[in-house]
Amino acid sequence: MTVVVGKCFDERIVIASDTMISDANTGNANAIPGRLKAIIISDRLSIAYAGHSDPALHAIRRVPDIYTTGGIPNVLEALKVFTASKDYSVDFMIAYHDPHSELRRVWNGQVSAPLQQVCIGNYSIIPEVLSRFVPAENAAVSAKNFIHAFLNAFTDRQVFAGTGVGGFPILLEAQPAGHIYRGHTFSMNWKPVVFKPEATTYENDNDLLTGEWSFRHDILVPRQSGLAVLAAEVPQAKVGFVYAPLVDDEPEKVTLLGEADKWTEKQTEMHQAMQRALNMKISQVAHKR
Repeated sequence: MTVVVGKCFDERIVIASDTMISDANTGNANAIPGRLKAIIISDRLSIAYAGHSDPALHAIRRVPDIYTTGGIPNVLEALKVFTASKDYSVDFMIAYHDPHSELRRVWNGQVSAPLQQVCIGNYSIIPEVLSRFVPAENAAVSAKNFIHAFLNAFTDRQVFAGTGVGGFPILLEAQPAGHIYRGHTFSMNWKPVVFKPEATTYENDNDLLTGEWSFRHDILVPRQSGLAVLAAEVPQAKVGFVYAPLVDDEPEKVTLLGEADKWTEKQTEMHQAMQRALNMKISQVAHKR
């Protein structure tokens, strides 16, 4: 299972998802790295999926050619036919600006009318997201607030996100000017804080190194719109992952430091290595467009 939620804010559409998938052979959960399930096709078209990952990716990889030759109507028809199959279970969410902003769901051989909001996969986290969302008069501010509400709920250890939901929170913002991913940094510390009168308490370096009491991740994204590429960096594990689902079946694992290196002392070097790996993949994907 997974969670993908989409919501419209005038001409903007926000799609938020997790990365967890289940291994088709063993049924075991794969949360990190998992897979990127909100996929930018072009500056004007993005598709997200919930359900069987391998067949969904196969269908989505056909979309760029279908879109080029037949436009949105042919894309919707192809996804409709695909979801009518009894061989697998996949739901799609499609956001596009062609020529106007629309958000639709495609499932079980059906195509919805344009929607203001929709969720596919596990709905469990949605009430928490909506309860934390503060609408604003300005659409851009509302979209930003919705992104923060999803991040806040998804990373709250007290919130049950649903069975089969987990991994990294992924944020895609579809705008008339182009479809892009939104990067973010998340850090959590759940060690109880003990206050000692007239004493200064310092953060324990060993706690940071082991990750026993804290966790952090960074999502790095391209500056250029229209590219299905992003990276996730996990400093404590000294690894990162580069996602490019239109060209790679699985995210590329990037080792950022040696086993003996302390990540707390080499955060800049790690981040630079992650950025280089992302830039290489951006060049590869942009070349194949």
